[in-house]
Amino acid sequence: MLTNEGPVPVIQGQVFDAFPQVSTCYMVVCCDPLYPACCDTDTVCVFVSPQPVLAWPSIYTDICSNGGPITLNPADIFVDINNTWVMVPFSGGTGVFSGPGIFGNTFTPPGIGSYVITFTYTDPNGCVATITNSITTTFCCDTINTISAGNDTTICAGGIAILEATGCNGAVTWYQLGVEGPFVVGQGPIFDAFPNKAHVNGGLL
Repeated sequence: MLTNEGPVPVIQGQVFDAFPQVSTCYMVVCCDPLYPACCDTDTVCVFVSPQPVLAWPSIYTDICSNGGPITLNPADIFVDINNTWVMVPFSGGTGVFSGPGIFGNTFTPPGIGSYVITFTYTDPNGCVATITNSITTTFCCDTINTISAGNDTTICAGGIAILEATGCNGAVTWYQLGVEGPFVVGQGPIFDAFPNKAHVNGGLL
């Protein structure tokens, strides 16, 4: 190994596994075993590239577990190149996303919970670094399930209005709107309303 003080022997043999922490040059010496004074030399330098430094400043808002996939953008991740933050697509390197629900650049929620997404980056010199972020999925009410109470209707005094709720795949509860707020008057998709009767605490008078 070549140092400021001169060459330092590190190993003997034709194969040498070098693990320099900084760029280092090595000299190899070959001497004739019969004539030790007859030697030849050569040098080789190993240049050490620093590990990539990544930043992923994006903070992902919670998404619905039934809201469909979202696309992850490599341009949201930055690489420190000569003290300048550069978007991954313009850095000359490559990167891949991995983790639960990841296929390519797409994250499909596998269920309710918090998931760690990993981005693995390889720079032009082949040096590798990783960085992680998290995405949380929560339960959201199914927006496709839209209930309708039907159109407003007019009946004669003493009559009955048959009200029918549609568009609901769950439990239907009917409320009457009063001065003190809504109160329960019936359950089920069909409700026979008697507007001429007063409801008190959910009962009829």
